[in-house]
Amino acid sequence: MDIVSDSDVAHTITACNQQMWQAYLEKNVVGHNAILSEDYTSIHPDGSLHNGPPSAAAIASEPIAAFRFSQFRVSLLTEDAALATYIADVDTPPGTQPAHIRFAVGTVWIKRRGQWKCRFYQGTTLAN
Repeated sequence: MDIVSDSDVAHTITACNQQMWQAYLEKNVVGHNAILSEDYTSIHPDGSLHNGPPSAAAIASEPIAAFRFSQFRVSLLTEDAALATYIADVDTPPGTQPAHIRFAVGTVWIKRRGQWKCRFYQGTTLAN
């Protein structure tokens, strides 16, 4: 496994990840899900397993107000598969508790038909 944090692949996946989270923040389900593979799976911080891209109602039920990434690393697994790991600091909308959540995130990206798509997401809540 090669760490490729300064490669073109890393820059592409970093940009796709940013776009995915921005679309989620904007509740843009079409834009968000366009970055996901058809066979996308996620494990949420509460331990629940979700098969398939989220619905508009699912995105609306867990809103975010802002996000920042740190410690972003991309490891190339094969020519068409990569693992991204990072810390996501997320602010929730005013009046929501907790007001800030920190996640350790792992995502698996696959290249299909020349485009990188998120195939798997797992976020684990960290102590603040």
